[in-house]
Amino acid sequence: MKFKLTLKKRDEPTVEKDEVSWTLQRQGMAVKGATGTGTVNAEGAFEFEEVQAKGGDTLLLDHPPSPGAQFRGRFVVPRDSEDDPSYVVTPTVEVRLAPHAQGQSNNASSEASPKKMVSIFDIQQNDETDRDWLIWETEGNSDPKYQRGGKERKLGLYRLNYDLLRKDGQTSWQPEHDDGTSGGGAVKIAVLEQLDYDQHKALLKTFLPCYSVEGGRPNEPDKFAFVAKPKTVILSRALTSDRTKNTVDVEPPFIVMPFNYDDNSPKSGAIGKNLGAFEKFDAKRLAATLPRWATASRSTITAFPPAKVDLSPDQDNTWKLRPDEADNQKLPQVEGDVTAKTLMQHQADDANAAAKYYSVKTGVDYVATQSQRVNGKDKLEANSIHAMSRSNIIAGVQKKFGAQTFEAGYQIEILSILLRDGAEWDGIQIREIGGAGEGEVWFPALAIPSHGKAFAETWEPKCDWVDFWTQNFATPAGRAKAEMLAYFGLQHMTSNAQNFLSAFDRAGKGAARRVILRDIGDTILNTCVFDALKSGSTMFASMLEKELADEKHGLVLTPGPPALGGGYANPQITRIGTGIIFFFAPFLKGDLNLEDPAKTAIAGKWGLAHNEGFLAYMREKVGYAEAWSSGGGVDGPEPDNLRTHADLSRTGQTEEYAALTRAVLALPAPVRQRLIGEFKLEIEGVVPQSANDIGKLQELVGAHELLVCAEIHCYLLSDEGKQALRDLHAGKKPRQATGAAVGCPLCSGVKPPTPVKSYACKTCGTWVCASCVPDLKFPRGTIEKMKAMTEERMCCKQGCPGIMDPVKG
Repeated sequence: MKFKLTLKKRDEPTVEKDEVSWTLQRQGMAVKGATGTGTVNAEGAFEFEEVQAKGGDTLLLDHPPSPGAQFRGRFVVPRDSEDDPSYVVTPTVEVRLAPHAQGQSNNASSEASPKKMVSIFDIQQNDETDRDWLIWETEGNSDPKYQRGGKERKLGLYRLNYDLLRKDGQTSWQPEHDDGTSGGGAVKIAVLEQLDYDQHKALLKTFLPCYSVEGGRPNEPDKFAFVAKPKTVILSRALTSDRTKNTVDVEPPFIVMPFNYDDNSPKSGAIGKNLGAFEKFDAKRLAATLPRWATASRSTITAFPPAKVDLSPDQDNTWKLRPDEADNQKLPQVEGDVTAKTLMQHQADDANAAAKYYSVKTGVDYVATQSQRVNGKDKLEANSIHAMSRSNIIAGVQKKFGAQTFEAGYQIEILSILLRDGAEWDGIQIREIGGAGEGEVWFPALAIPSHGKAFAETWEPKCDWVDFWTQNFATPAGRAKAEMLAYFGLQHMTSNAQNFLSAFDRAGKGAARRVILRDIGDTILNTCVFDALKSGSTMFASMLEKELADEKHGLVLTPGPPALGGGYANPQITRIGTGIIFFFAPFLKGDLNLEDPAKTAIAGKWGLAHNEGFLAYMREKVGYAEAWSSGGGVDGPEPDNLRTHADLSRTGQTEEYAALTRAVLALPAPVRQRLIGEFKLEIEGVVPQSANDIGKLQELVGAHELLVCAEIHCYLLSDEGKQALRDLHAGKKPRQATGAAVGCPLCSGVKPPTPVKSYACKTCGTWVCASCVPDLKFPRGTIEKMKAMTEERMCCKQGCPGIMDPVKG
């Protein structure tokens, strides 16, 4: 098929040359040779002529890296035109030239609106007293285009005959699938091997009512244990001589699927929109619905009753869909019912005490006022079942050590149901979310720039709100990235701010209890960790083997081409995505607004704290110390492109970035450590005054992250690092770091080492070399005669109230 795409810019360009590169993808992989570049003309149009494509292919558009002016656009080729070789499509994609972060989710659709929108919700009460996390995600979204009512809505349900799905048009059940899922024929059901489903019976009773749960495992119904037709039996008889027979209809086995009709239009490709397409499986809309609440994405938080849902069909087998109308904030599907309950109010009602809560991901056409068809979000990802392997390893390791071992919380995917939809598979995915924040305050990280200041100042009066979020998000998020790497061998591919929550004790106030990580499936296997652990763990060994064997969906950290499938950059080495979090376009709003460049210095501070949190965790839990490799001196030049190509979200899909990672890995450890200290000091001094300065700050933070990650990457590849990982997984207490002179933030490794012990902060983890200890200040109030007797010093990190003391050797 040939097609032509016309691209129109929304804003005036902020770079001298508006070049756009394009790549064609098929089933998540780049089509060989189908790539190119072009220039947007003076009228703002860019035409791709005669690109050979098939229906369902995705055209990815990328603006080349330049400070403050990047975007990603997507266009999915319509499937109904596949057989027409003369088909030409000329869609218009409106694009906002703004800082781009890899893996932008629904909050950053490339189909930007030409209409100026303003907030229509007042959530001051939520900031100060109510503190409902879903109100922050919806009504308080930093981008008015994605704001929508955060009160209770309804989730539609429809049932399908499981017997007919298993037969898939044949006279008997078809063989089970070979991908480890339950079911066969036209249905796939994926669950986790390492999870006890006795805790999730409400979920299974609702969506898999024909399944049983025995010993914590969901079990498919026996195909011989039912008859899908009326059966004549003796039910009862009043007298022994009465032989009257009664007839009872034995109900066939059903499964139930959800459908989000408020967020789908007639043009949506979401599964379940047209129940007539599943007529052969006896698809029927149910009269029953479930309470749900919208989020910042296509997922919806849903309350499940303890009993089975009534499977009685509705009189109408169609849905009342939303209009295919963008940019209209007044649609009832956008505003919602203002009289309905918030999630917190629903949880407080005694009538709902037994309800269980889950995040239900379905295909949607719209998130608030913005269509998602251009991003293909009206269908579930093709690798949804494959991605559950990440959740399985988290469940297995947590079962081994106990949830109390871990600093962070992890919301894992626990159920996927896919139906064959023509030649494709599509369906739903369920995420476990515990009590959905009941008894706690969950603050979405994406809301920090817009509502974080108001919350901080009422939660902890007279606090410095920037320091508040340093301690309650940036630093613990870095530590969570380290924990996820060390215990599960996973690193995020697209770890933008939408994937994090900070959890506070609603009754006790104080600091955040933990950071919660979401979207676990969007991770890559880190081979440093898996190679160290595979010999002693069948779980790690089998997962790595399966991932390496899966050419289509496997994602394993391996040096190679700049791009991976799905439009992702190949990180090449261990990375923690600092720029993707703190310089994510929807994050640079409110008190970090790009219109005031100086405010983005906050993003630099948080990015630095994130990197240092990662490093501090590795010291404490995995035995990292600068002395792990003493070879070579501290002198040496910066690698080429370190200041321009280190940020993965900006330049990750370039050969220059790939070459840079090799150069940083090749540095002697003392040189890397010296550069870590130098970049830290430089970042702390940057106050952006222009869009170019913002870009430079992002690159500096990216360079610091790359150096930190390369240092840990090399350590984990060493014999000492591998053994430290094995000790961690054996439950052994890690050895304490001994410290060294290089990499100190005060001297950047210039002073020689001394026998005096180095110091580390108990609060933020900042480490100071032994030679600089005399430069540290004593805690406030320390009288002169006590100075010779105390080892404690004030933390040298600006804004940290912590105390430093000697690192135990």
